[in-house]
Amino acid sequence: MEKLDLSVVIITRDDEHRVTKLVAYLVGIVSEVVVLIDNRDEEGTLSSLMGIKGCVAASFEFEGFGAAKQKAVSMAKHPWILSLDSDEMLDDACLLAIGKVDFTKPAVYRFRRLNHYNDRPIKACGWYPDHVKRLFHRSVAGFSEDVVHESVQFHGVEEEIALLDGNILHYSFYGSHELLSKVLTYTTMYADHYNGKPKSVVVILMRTVFGFIKPYILRRGIFYGRDGFIISLMHAAGVFHKHWRASEKAREKSGVKG
Repeated sequence: MEKLDLSVVIITRDDEHRVTKLVAYLVGIVSEVVVLIDNRDEEGTLSSLMGIKGCVAASFEFEGFGAAKQKAVSMAKHPWILSLDSDEMLDDACLLAIGKVDFTKPAVYRFRRLNHYNDRPIKACGWYPDHVKRLFHRSVAGFSEDVVHESVQFHGVEEEIALLDGNILHYSFYGSHELLSKVLTYTTMYADHYNGKPKSVVVILMRTVFGFIKPYILRRGIFYGRDGFIISLMHAAGVFHKHWRASEKAREKSGVKG
């Protein structure tokens, strides 16, 4: 198979084993892989990647996910960009679909992402199909500047975004501790950049309860046993922490105590 004429961009921190394995796989199927490593990384990831032919690796100071991913895009030599996380892989159908894209026409494409918990694919709790925009021509799109929950956005008027076959396989959580850690990281970053008004205890509690009911009951997490329960519970914990911490920050800014 001929290599795909595009650049894969990845940002990572403290994930040396997985990102090295992913890059070693990708350099065999794409022309270039660009990896930005958070300078707080403690696993020697930069050194591990420097010796892989076809990989451009550099360290950077983290100021938010959107800015980091856009920086990686600016370092790429190809106009077509495929964004992946270090804990993701492409299934065969996804790779085949990318190979059929008409790269002469700038566009944006989205994929289904199949999230896993303890290596188990989860098609409930709102985790699937989890559509994500990942393949794009940088003349028409780029990453938003959002600190968290960044996304690919058109530079001008948004156009139709085609859905490609296959799945991006996401192996992000191997236990409740990893799930909780990710929840706390994202919700804390959200709260630190919150500029709204503090929410009442009643509102926060109501949102927290619904934050459990929605993935567990409405989105069928109950059919996934203990995995569905803990995923739903951690989602509710994230809802609680996001709004509670954001309200604390808002009250601090306004000088309100108690």
